[in-house]
Amino acid sequence: MTADDIVDQLVDLVDSHEAAKSAVAQLDTEDIVDITADLKQRALYYLRRDGPKALAIADLILNIGEWRQTPSIRALGLQTKATTLTLSQGEFEAALDLYEESEEIYKQYGADLDIALGQVSRIWALACLQRYEEAFVTAEWTQKILLEHQAYRQLAALNNNLAAVYGRRGHDEEALARIIQVEDAYARSGEEGQRRLPYALINRAILLRNLGRFDESIAANLEALDKATEYSQITNVARAEQNLGITYFITGSINQAHALLEKARDTFISDRRYHDAVLVDLFISDGLLYLGRHEEAVATCRQLQKTFQEAGIRPKAEAVTSTGLTTVHSLPKLCRRERWIAPVVPIPEGKVRGGIRRNRPVVGRYGDFLRDGLV
Repeated sequence: MTADDIVDQLVDLVDSHEAAKSAVAQLDTEDIVDITADLKQRALYYLRRDGPKALAIADLILNIGEWRQTPSIRALGLQTKATTLTLSQGEFEAALDLYEESEEIYKQYGADLDIALGQVSRIWALACLQRYEEAFVTAEWTQKILLEHQAYRQLAALNNNLAAVYGRRGHDEEALARIIQVEDAYARSGEEGQRRLPYALINRAILLRNLGRFDESIAANLEALDKATEYSQITNVARAEQNLGITYFITGSINQAHALLEKARDTFISDRRYHDAVLVDLFISDGLLYLGRHEEAVATCRQLQKTFQEAGIRPKAEAVTSTGLTTVHSLPKLCRRERWIAPVVPIPEGKVRGGIRRNRPVVGRYGDFLRDGLV
């Protein structure tokens, strides 16, 4: 079997402890490290598609470390589980404990690069717990190690997460500077970097919009849309459409905005990215209310109910959408409580452009990069 076949087999066995143990016992010792590294990548793939499955794969790596008596594999499993708890489950305190245990093992091997790879997502957990200074100090050390090893893709992820931290605190200029570093790191990463560039361009567009630089924001979004389409990145196409729609709404192109947002919402649902779909519906609902289209806003709330049900979200969350118009204004609070979006930092009063203020309610401070950490 190929390595991919073995990984597929093991992933299929995550719920069968004894069968997985038997399958692992048949693997050659020289292959096991590569197989567990591939399992980590598979767990990361499921981070936002199927959180429980990502956790199950992380636990499988931990079990492999125990079955094969290999501390470095255990460290990898701890790091993978910590990353999953951070970026998929929002269990930041538990994640930090696992990061620390993983780091202690890696230190025994002098594996600074492996430690640094974990720090990329660890700073996201620190920031979500508002331990900002610790996050910045950690990031400084991590950036040094990643540069020494020319790990440019991970360097891009680090700067993306730092940009999100600055963005959450309302420091858009500093966040924009970090996103430019992200794009530079991707430029050094060859073809893989080019394929990841659309995400950075979308983030740049969000920040430019927050700064009131709407024409530049639209241009960055259109570039992201072109590149995402070129690489058949359906989710990034939807993200670009979502953020372009928001910018069009702010600048007065209401119908164009509404069409883009609905298209993005439908794509997210088809890709089982229900949290992203809910976020888009927040924009749509607020926009409809702003336009006085109350019945359509209620209909969007009903659509949210359906989305909750399809996502298997608990009835207590679903019930929030059952009371009509008053519900729409409570949805951002609900989503922040459920850790679907970042805490909102109010936008200061901005200049009027075309009769539309930067801080109108539909804008908020929502944006994909503010919610999603990278690894």
